[in-house]
Amino acid sequence: MSLKASKEVFNLVFKGRFVYRILNIIFLVFVFSFFLSITALFYNINNYLKKTSEEVIFYAFIEKTTGKDELTRLINKINQWHEVKSIKIISEEEGLKLLKKSLGKDAEILKTLEKNPLPKTLEILLKPEFADKNSINTVAGKLANYREISWFGSTEKYIGSILQTKGLFNNIFIASFVFLLIMVFLSFRISLRTIFYRYKEDIQLLKLIGASENFIIYPFLFESFFESLLSALCASGITHYLTILLRENLAPLKINIEELPLEYYLVFSLVLSIFSAISTFSLKKIREI
Repeated sequence: MSLKASKEVFNLVFKGRFVYRILNIIFLVFVFSFFLSITALFYNINNYLKKTSEEVIFYAFIEKTTGKDELTRLINKINQWHEVKSIKIISEEEGLKLLKKSLGKDAEILKTLEKNPLPKTLEILLKPEFADKNSINTVAGKLANYREISWFGSTEKYIGSILQTKGLFNNIFIASFVFLLIMVFLSFRISLRTIFYRYKEDIQLLKLIGASENFIIYPFLFESFFESLLSALCASGITHYLTILLRENLAPLKINIEELPLEYYLVFSLVLSIFSAISTFSLKKIREI
């Protein structure tokens, strides 16, 4: 008789909340999908900033009196430097287009010019391992020795602000993830407190017939774990699909959207599931019932 009563109460407490659990999973899928979408955005921004901070580019103006053969010899010499990854010539017309693009609305001022003032320009890209200040100064010193070059400059001055922005995004992401963990932790604790008090009499009956605290708490623990795991996996699938869809739509604009690594989805799902289980296991209100 006691086993039958225990089974009836067990079914009432742990199986009579199907609709509530489904609604909670839908809510978690929405929250996790939103967070993963933001994470995918941060991931792409971080990769872009990392790539940009590792790319130091020198722009060198070529003297207008430099002949074709002299320019070819100059390019060949610079290409042999171990710091240089690639080098290309930017024509006067292409240089003017880039200048107009960088000026935006202020490009109207260029219409007052009678002719293109820009000379041919060399775009010299350094290898990522030579993006440090000493290597940049070494390349600058080499360029200063060529009379064919009238002026040169690099993107070095922008790297500091890029790294600062990258650090800011990393801090925002870490803070967001911590906030998500706290929200999930509190959500399950508040939910289980409500459940314990709602089924107070049933839980008291379970304790009267000899049920231990572990017998009562462990089903909630596994329920929280698998509920979070299912929600996180669904959210991962949704985010993965949206990332692919966005990448295909932005491909004509030559905007490369990278997908989050599979390992991240797995770690994300396991961490949140374990954290949800911990929030259940740490709940001691059952002793007060």
